[in-house]
Amino acid sequence: MFVPRAAQRGIKLLEILMDYIEEFETAIKLWADGDLFKELIERPNDEVFEFAEVLALITRNHSSSNKRINENFSFIANSALSGGRHPCSFPDCRIKKLKDLTSFAT
Repeated sequence: MFVPRAAQRGIKLLEILMDYIEEFETAIKLWADGDLFKELIERPNDEVFEFAEVLALITRNHSSSNKRINENFSFIANSALSGGRHPCSFPDCRIKKLKDLTSFAT
């Protein structure tokens, strides 16, 4: 049976996405054992941080570093707008920076 090349790529991307979702769900099930929100509230901060790191590593593992860049909407925020620790780390300051960043994105 002939399958067009674009359809083959779509099928491959779907397989990759399903693998990512399955690994993400497995990590959540192993850590939270059913009620994720309850666990996030009740667990110590260091355990929540480790869980977040695991999810970040899963995401990094399934992200392709050689994706084509969408040049139409591609921009990089500098450190002042990115929400990093510099120039401020307080929530109010970071929210203001986020508002500034969104004004550039729209």
